[in-house]
Amino acid sequence: MGTCILDITSVCSGKQPTLTNEGPPLRLSQSTMLPRIFSQSAYAFVRDAQIVPVVNIEALALAAYWPLVWQKSEASLRFVALRRLGNAATRVPEYMLPLVLRAFPMRIRTEDDQSLFKPYLDQHPADQPENVGAPVYLVNGHMSVGAQQRLRSLALYWQGRVETDQMARSLEEFGLLVPWDLKERVGGSIAVPNELYVVKDLAGTSDGIPFLARHMQAGAGLLAAHRLSMYRVSALLTAAREIPREISALG
Repeated sequence: MGTCILDITSVCSGKQPTLTNEGPPLRLSQSTMLPRIFSQSAYAFVRDAQIVPVVNIEALALAAYWPLVWQKSEASLRFVALRRLGNAATRVPEYMLPLVLRAFPMRIRTEDDQSLFKPYLDQHPADQPENVGAPVYLVNGHMSVGAQQRLRSLALYWQGRVETDQMARSLEEFGLLVPWDLKERVGGSIAVPNELYVVKDLAGTSDGIPFLARHMQAGAGLLAAHRLSMYRVSALLTAAREIPREISALG
């Protein structure tokens, strides 16, 4: 299976988990009392997602764990975190996950009017629950604490997405993005995502001035987070290469 930008309805991991009782997402309301939510690690979606959309307000924190790059598709150019190569994933505390994963199973639908915040509850079940979970709404009609935390994460992602997408378009407009070909560094044994882009080297040039003039402090922060995150590439490559060696040793 090819790699794609996470649309919060599918696991773009090359390994689709076995799911039951699937259905369309539920419009989040007080009628959504029966479903329960679990820790993020209980969902295959969260554990296995390779590429996750992120926004500028979380970029500096995420740069300590994963490369932050841009992925182009026919419909969009999105700022994303590359969480793993092959089957090797970087595990982090749940509070350090990208906002879109911290919010799961709450999500927004890409086909909806993006000017309105419409949270939905994904119906993919937790395949590795460690407890009974928590309800979305309590019997008194109030949203549970766990559900409130997920909803806040989703709202932060939704609020930051417009500015992040605008900056992605500006980077492309000013010719600052160049293709990032991981295949040369990984080799042919590990599948790598397609259509990834990074910011070209701006040292000693004035090429970045139009972008910074347009986006000011937010733009400078995004470029800094992207550059810092590229130091995580070596760790990602090392982890990806270690998995085949461990399998060979077991065989």
